[in-house]
Amino acid sequence: MKKSLFTVLVLFFAAVGLSAQDLRISVKAENPLCIYKAGETARFYVQVLDSENKPVAGKTVEFQITGESGAKPRSGKIISTAGPEKLEMRLDKPGFLRAKLFLPENQRSAKIVELGAGFDPEKITQGGSEPADFDEFWAKELAAIKARLGKAKITCTEFDAPDKFKGQVRCFDLRIDDGVLCATGFMAMPADAKAGKHPLIMCFNGASKIGSDLKGILNQAKAYKAIVFNMNIHDTKNLVTRKETLM
Repeated sequence: MKKSLFTVLVLFFAAVGLSAQDLRISVKAENPLCIYKAGETARFYVQVLDSENKPVAGKTVEFQITGESGAKPRSGKIISTAGPEKLEMRLDKPGFLRAKLFLPENQRSAKIVELGAGFDPEKITQGGSEPADFDEFWAKELAAIKARLGKAKITCTEFDAPDKFKGQVRCFDLRIDDGVLCATGFMAMPADAKAGKHPLIMCFNGASKIGSDLKGILNQAKAYKAIVFNMNIHDTKNLVTRKETLM
């Protein structure tokens, strides 16, 4: 009897664990760019989906929000329903907020979802005064880089933009190699870009990420009429398969 009961309990908890791993959190931003004015509310819509992408109600989603500019850390819970539930964030000063969402049973897995929002990011000011040799230091660094430009090999391959952006944004797979440092990444720009007429937005992937990310830069290029370069820290090709990222 005890052996049978033990077997039933093992199978039950194994099934619960498997079920938890089959679930995932889906988040959609109200504003795809996630850029707001200070004092505005950033809204995200959260759902729990099963392996067939069907909504699962009654699941607890925990969240943790951290930030800067005096923002106090905040945590809480969302109970999933058949429809999306709102997660709101607000910052009254220029800066960024970051949120981490997870199912308690999946907290230690790779299914943690992270998102963020910027509030008047172009108005963020430096935290302290510049060192006395600031201009001198960077003048030397820029001069050293410019001296290497003549040796740089640039490989730029244009590829088709996704249907949503066709005719509006151009996409490039970019590699710049000067024998000292290799910069690779995806670049996007307005289809009607003109010399000297557009801002430049550069994004840098974290050191743990292999390959470059095309998501997000297309929206930025379209919305801000900007040239957007998502730089890959690693000297690898930009477009990699999931298998390659796990190697």
